[in-house]
Amino acid sequence: MRGGIVLAKSWFYRLLLSYLPIFVVVVVALLLVSFLTVSDLSKKSAVRSNEVFIKQVMQTLDNSLRTIDETMNREIFVDGMISRFMSTEEAKYASVSAYDAAIRLKRLTEENNLIDSVYLVRERDLLVVTEGGVMRLDEFADRSFVSGLRDSAENYRWTGIREYGRPAGEKTDVVSLAKQMFVTSSGFMVVNVNADRLQQLLQEMSGSNLSYIRLLGADGAPVAWTGERQEANISRDDLSSYTSPYTRYEIRSGVRYIGLLETVSDFTLFCIAAGMALTVIGIVWIVFVSRRNYKPMARIVQRLGTMGNGKVEPDNRKRHDEFRIIEQAIDRMAEESDRYEKQMEENFIYRRQMLFQELLEGKRSVTDELLQQAGFGLANDKELRRTAVVVAEIDGYASFIRDYSAGDQNLLKFVLGKTIGEIAQNRSMTVGMDWVADRRLAIIVRTSSETPDDEALLLRVCEDAGDWVKTHLSFTVTFGCGKYVDGLERVSESYRSALRCLLYKPSLGAARIITESDLTGRQQADMFRHVQSIRPFAQAYKLGKEDWREHCARFFADLEGEFFTLDDLTSFMNYTMYYFHREMTELAAEFRDLWEREAMPNLVAMLDSAETLAEMQSAFTDILTDGWNKMGMLREHRNNRQLLVRIREYIEGQYGNPDLSLILLSDEFGMNGKYLSRLFKDEFGVNFGDYLVQVRIAHAKRLLSESSSPIQEIAAMVGYTTSIAFIRVFKKLVGMTPGDYRKESVKP
Repeated sequence: MRGGIVLAKSWFYRLLLSYLPIFVVVVVALLLVSFLTVSDLSKKSAVRSNEVFIKQVMQTLDNSLRTIDETMNREIFVDGMISRFMSTEEAKYASVSAYDAAIRLKRLTEENNLIDSVYLVRERDLLVVTEGGVMRLDEFADRSFVSGLRDSAENYRWTGIREYGRPAGEKTDVVSLAKQMFVTSSGFMVVNVNADRLQQLLQEMSGSNLSYIRLLGADGAPVAWTGERQEANISRDDLSSYTSPYTRYEIRSGVRYIGLLETVSDFTLFCIAAGMALTVIGIVWIVFVSRRNYKPMARIVQRLGTMGNGKVEPDNRKRHDEFRIIEQAIDRMAEESDRYEKQMEENFIYRRQMLFQELLEGKRSVTDELLQQAGFGLANDKELRRTAVVVAEIDGYASFIRDYSAGDQNLLKFVLGKTIGEIAQNRSMTVGMDWVADRRLAIIVRTSSETPDDEALLLRVCEDAGDWVKTHLSFTVTFGCGKYVDGLERVSESYRSALRCLLYKPSLGAARIITESDLTGRQQADMFRHVQSIRPFAQAYKLGKEDWREHCARFFADLEGEFFTLDDLTSFMNYTMYYFHREMTELAAEFRDLWEREAMPNLVAMLDSAETLAEMQSAFTDILTDGWNKMGMLREHRNNRQLLVRIREYIEGQYGNPDLSLILLSDEFGMNGKYLSRLFKDEFGVNFGDYLVQVRIAHAKRLLSESSSPIQEIAAMVGYTTSIAFIRVFKKLVGMTPGDYRKESVKP
């Protein structure tokens, strides 16, 4: 202490805590590694010993159960008593043979201690003989097990543990072996081995409280185990396991979780005590060294606290933190420097982008100070009277961000901006540019003249930049050129004009220059007037007709001459996909699953990435072609495919027959009407009646457009006996009467 300052020794404690945890961690880590090494060696040795032991145990169990198996074979094939019982048919000898068989079964249970019970089942009269008597199968307590044997076609093996019900109502846990007899008459011989006796055998072979043994049946249920009953189903980390090839039983063995002191030797306890003593000595030494190294630091802090202008500020605490004293001294020395640094905290790049965006949107008045602060490369020169804005948009931006990392994207954008700037400067144009969106670069161009040559020069700059990008980069750019305006004050008008040009890129195409002249005289299309062409397109695809590609080509050809924005096209294609989805869900389950699993997700992804009509047409056609090919393969594997195609062709050839019905088709093709209707629905996703109506109305529409025949005559030609019925169905499907449809179809 000096000058009345009492230090809190924060540095001392930090110094101490810098070394002490490392020391403790290192010591603990060394002890842990040593322990784990010894434990691993012990575990490997224990696993090897345990594997040999459980194989011996399983071999003993197999021998015991195989002895029972061989005894059953001997009784079935050699001993005459059981054979006589199974083959006796005369009533006067039946009771004698059953009695002899019961005596023999009782002798078997007495000869082998593991056998709990034995019984015979004669298939001929369902008679059961046990060591205690004779009864019918429906009176036998174990009849459910026998019923399972009779229904099973598999070879008989040792079962898992089960309950065996005795005639007196007692129940015992047993494992059973059943053998079917075909010597003279069919039947079963069943031996039940007492599970408690198996467990007693395991206990005798184990003889250790440190390890456990569990015997599991082929079904995984415990059959026998060492220890208490509640330990049978406890989940353990087994050291080893072995599965018998004879019984398919699995034996598992491991070490019980017991007290620590029971497994630790005296030498281990000595090593632990020695390690703890060395740890304490090391901690004391670290405390001593840390105190000695702290003294020079304490003297320096005392001097800082008692310096003239660096006196410690009043503090209600009795002890002062060394770091607080040092911090206060540094803060006073850096206070003047902080005043200047606060003026540079604002991010220049962000400020520049905000100013440029506000300039384009007309939210800021144009001043020399604004242009100088932003550093746009523009000057508010009165000589530069005309201004235009060009917006360059990267085409296929979804692929762009997928193919390049964030760093590569920024690099390519920098190259694009630099290239456009250099090309403009080579043309003696004054430009300023910045990225206003992830995919859009806004370029302000200023000129001094008011001649059409300026506009041509601007187009040549955009054309040269677009060609350079095509040649040297892996993507293309579409330019939206705004109209020329007077001065920078009206730059927002040109900016909105450029954005409007880019709105129609989906219909005009990508990798080109779009100007106001391209939009002049064009009206935005009503996309949904093409809805009528979706239905025949979707139905041809659903029915697996080859002409669906013609419908697809005609569908997109009708859209090529329209003038629309990306939002318009996306909305219309969304509706088209919805209609296709609704049609495809009417098909059989395997076709519906294929559509929902592959085609529909691909169409949704296409809609998110495509930017022009041409891109959508290409991707849409490819996805539908892939789905159509896969559905074709499914249809070829269906047995009734060729027959149903013939039926469909028959319908399309006989649609004018007013008697065409399921009954007529049934007689023609020799099939049940209901079965034919269900097959037709599964294959084509539409009922026979609905399909027939669609075919008739399609031909009626063709006749109404191409001929001048009366409506009543056309109705008869397509299979309707009355014109009233024809008109009603036509209006329901088309939404207008045949007469109105004829008028619409002949309009120029």
